[in-house]
Amino acid sequence: MSETVLYIEDNEANIEIVTHILERAGFTVHICEKGEDGLDKAQELHPELILVDLHLPGMNGLEITERMRGMPELDNSKIMLLTADIYSRDEAKAAGADDFMTKPIRRKTFLRKVNEILGKTTA
Repeated sequence: MSETVLYIEDNEANIEIVTHILERAGFTVHICEKGEDGLDKAQELHPELILVDLHLPGMNGLEITERMRGMPELDNSKIMLLTADIYSRDEAKAAGADDFMTKPIRRKTFLRKVNEILGKTTA
């Protein structure tokens, strides 16, 4: 059974890249382009990993993360914020993110981080 990833992102190019990488690695990926939709989908799916873009229209990634951390049904979900803004690492941690990665992502580094956050060892 593959692990479920929810990716909250509004940029089509980023969605394609991340989805391609994760699906090739055996993950099941669900996409939401808006924060509110992502909150609803996370409650429905209880994904192992939630990837959140920091800069989204309406509700930003920090607010989404804070709200998810207030939902007991997501206590076992790991959250990683993805952004081109390297200055947001401390804010991401303060919001409750388990990890943070800057874009553009590199496939090997991204997969290593995903596996680390999920507690999986890589060869």
